[in-house]
Amino acid sequence: FQYSNERPTIIFCTSKKECEKLCDELVKQYGNCGALIPDQKLLDNFARQASTSILKASILKGIAYHHAGLEQSDRGLIEQFF
Repeated sequence: FQYSNERPTIIFCTSKKECEKLCDELVKQYGNCGALIPDQKLLDNFARQASTSILKASILKGIAYHHAGLEQSDRGLIEQFF
C-alpha cells in the first residue's frame, strides 16, 4: 500500500486460491483500509450484498478480491465498488 497513495489498487494473482489467500493476508496486515472510505454506510451496504462471509468480512475492511470463480452478483458488486 505504500505505492497506492490511498487509492484503489489491483494486484494480480495466478490462481483463485492465491487470490483469496492474498486477500486474507492483506486484511490481516492492512485491515483498517475501510477507514479510508468516507461513507461507512456505503461500505456496509456493499458488504451486505456479498454472497459469502469471507467476501463480506474483507469488504468491511476495505479489501476485496475478484476472480473467475466468483458468483456473477459478487463479480458485479466488486467491479462497481472498485
